[in-house]
Amino acid sequence: MPHLTSPTFLGGFAGSPHKVYSCEVWRDLDWMVDEDKAVFDVGAHENLAAALASIFDSQICGGKRYDLATLGRRRANATYIESRATDVTSAMISAMDLTPLIREPKLDMAEYVTKHIEKFRQEVSTRLGKFWHQISDPIHKCAT
Repeated sequence: MPHLTSPTFLGGFAGSPHKVYSCEVWRDLDWMVDEDKAVFDVGAHENLAAALASIFDSQICGGKRYDLATLGRRRANATYIESRATDVTSAMISAMDLTPLIREPKLDMAEYVTKHIEKFRQEVSTRLGKFWHQISDPIHKCAT
């Protein structure tokens, strides 16, 4: 298998790309903290996005409408990205920056991804701890 920065891997181009991003369709990178996600505004050409999302019949036949779900998720991302501000676009996609894996060939992909998962786990644990402390304090005060 060619190395990630080899001309073979890059389709014959010499050197390496400036940036490499990866998008996840099924979970939409919900397992990453927001600050680590790269966010792309994809609302400029919704007609093109709709045409591309519906081009494969296997993805929309048989009761599954991945085309509509994909466009709906992009619209939801644009709304949920910032809870205290008005929407700045009609559609957004989140991506993971994989550039460090290209720049540092010794980095292990599984370890790289697992670090993001661990950071998310720590954030969830911290938030739950704060939440539990907030709701359990009044309960304990009432019980005494």
